Amino acid sequence: MRLKSIPFYLEVANKTNRVLFIKWEKFQLEDFLVPPEGGLDWRLPDGIDIGNKPDAISKEIFEILNSKHHLLHNKKNLVVRPNVELLDTKTLRSEQKPLGMGSYSNIMDILFTPVPSLEKEIGKTMRYLGLKRKKYVAAHYRPLTDNYMDIDDKTIYDMHRAIDCAVHAAGDDRSLRVYFTSYQTHYVDYILNDSPYSQSRKSPVKVVGLDHAIRLHSDKSHLGYEDPTTLYPAFIDLWLIKYSKCASYGHLGFGKFGSHLSGDCIISHISWSIKCPKLV
Repeated sequence: MRLKSIPFYLEVANKTNRVLFIKWEKFQLEDFLVPPEGGLDWRLPDGIDIGNKPDAISKEIFEILNSKHHLLHNKKNLVVRPNVELLDTKTLRSEQKPLGMGSYSNIMDILFTPVPSLEKEIGKTMRYLGLKRKKYVAAHYRPLTDNYMDIDDKTIYDMHRAIDCAVHAAGDDRSLRVYFTSYQTHYVDYILNDSPYSQSRKSPVKVVGLDHAIRLHSDKSHLGYEDPTTLYPAFIDLWLIKYSKCASYGHLGFGKFGSHLSGDCIISHISWSIKCPKLV
């Protein structure tokens, strides 16, 4: 998700006396998220033309801002394409939550809320799965490469560890439900129906998930999306991670983004320095 670094760009806008606007190239971000009531309005006004090409990409922003002689240094309408994560967690710490990401989730809360139709689907999904806000944990699994689809010893180990670490992050509380999700739906199907965490095998924790949803990502332009609702499952996943009490994440950015949205009870299940007791 290219929105991960929005707090960084908000800080840049503030330091350089600019206004932050966000514009998606595919669909409109407003098809999914809008500013909450009383929040910061990031929607680009219709009268502003940002052209067809960006002025710069993420990593170039430092050179532009730090060099007064750069041709773009004084350009007020600076169009930047966020292609990499630029997020310094130290700048998002607060006195209330000095060691975690609480400030990150607070910043994003004043920027984004789901549109009513998406919010309705999120609520319906949570009721279907028996989830209540901050009363469950979330585990997100994604292989290092999207084209890897096998269910083998490696992926099974990593999926199990994602669940173990999510429960461990919440103080090893086995009474909490676990929302398990993945970029590939057949991984969810394995966990819910064939793994030791399935209810038929008397799992020590209640694991739920969506084993029928097709999760499409907007950066796969070759798929040729036409209806914004085709991306709803991805946003539902994101918000179900956000609404969890604690979350575990692994490779790539989607799970990490959702985990940071949830607050400061997060854990990387691919960090082998972290010990997560096995549940099965």
